[in-house]
Amino acid sequence: MKILIKKILFNTCSLINMIVYKKNRIMIYGGNYLDDNSEAMFRYIISKNEFDIVCVSTNHLVYNKTDRFKIVKNNYLNALYYMFTSKVVLDSSYHTVMMKPSKKQLFIQMWHGIPLKYMNGYKSPINYSQYFSMFFSPSPNIDRLMLQTFGAAKDKLITAGYPRCDYLFESAKNCELLKNHKINIVWMPTYKHGLGISVTNKTIPILTDENVSALEKMLVHYDICIYIKPHRLEKEDMSVFLSKNNVTNIVLITDDDLFELNIPVYKFLRGADALITDYSSVFYDYLLLDRPIGFTVDDFDEYKCKVGFIFDNPTSYMPGELITDIDGFMKFINDVAVGNDQYKNDRHRVNEYVNHYKDGCNSMRCYDMIKRFIENGITE
Repeated sequence: MKILIKKILFNTCSLINMIVYKKNRIMIYGGNYLDDNSEAMFRYIISKNEFDIVCVSTNHLVYNKTDRFKIVKNNYLNALYYMFTSKVVLDSSYHTVMMKPSKKQLFIQMWHGIPLKYMNGYKSPINYSQYFSMFFSPSPNIDRLMLQTFGAAKDKLITAGYPRCDYLFESAKNCELLKNHKINIVWMPTYKHGLGISVTNKTIPILTDENVSALEKMLVHYDICIYIKPHRLEKEDMSVFLSKNNVTNIVLITDDDLFELNIPVYKFLRGADALITDYSSVFYDYLLLDRPIGFTVDDFDEYKCKVGFIFDNPTSYMPGELITDIDGFMKFINDVAVGNDQYKNDRHRVNEYVNHYKDGCNSMRCYDMIKRFIENGITE
């Protein structure tokens, strides 16, 4: 019944959209949180100050005020109105309101990462690909995965680097969070309790009340700090764990912390000397920095069974230390501390495969395409 209601709603919105006048305006759909590729493009478009732009989002960073942009609260009415009346709409997730773009509109799905985990979009009862003019694919090698993820036609794919990656090429000097230690490591675990699936009961991968003190001693010895940046829905459990164990060199960084300092996540990531993650697509982007990556895979078999991977051999696309226990975790920390980098060639191999553009100009290319469409009605 829910699927039927959605189809009726989306089709009705699509019909209305075909007859509503479009302004030379860009809309960005940020949802409850403006982040990721949507945030990066919003900031870039504001800096150009050539077109009117509106962002529909409830939580966001602070931007230099101009007369050509505004941010409105995320709700159905705002989303519908600005989608109906804007010539270009940008999104980087699947938000609630969907409609087919008219011939005078460009709806771009930038998405939020190269898929590693399994996503069966092509089997969805709702063909979401019909609601976008094009989908970004970061490399021709990834086209097959994007087609499988979204069920989109190949002619809707465009090779485009993710705008958020431009932050990785900017100066990290202004990141107040990464100043006080010799080595800074950012840890970004995957959210593992979504879509009705609970992959693990662990608060933090690998770490327990029994082994965290040994890790803390190593971190203090090498003057290393690990900044854990969890999914916003898992921050409370991690905060309790770290407070209970009284650690100083493992620090929780939340979205609220970054918002308070007005720092985009990827600008924060730019300052990291190494990355720890698991199945999050963040590591594909971090490859652009050519720095060590560790993967916590203690739940690999469970994750493969409950969620699955889009690659047949996922570990061959994970160019770094595969960490299954505390000993492996501490080995990775030690290797980073002493400069023992065994995975440089693997990182280069995967980076060449997944990142077509490596120049920090992704936002510019996307903007130029949008500008051509608004001014001339073409994207080529």
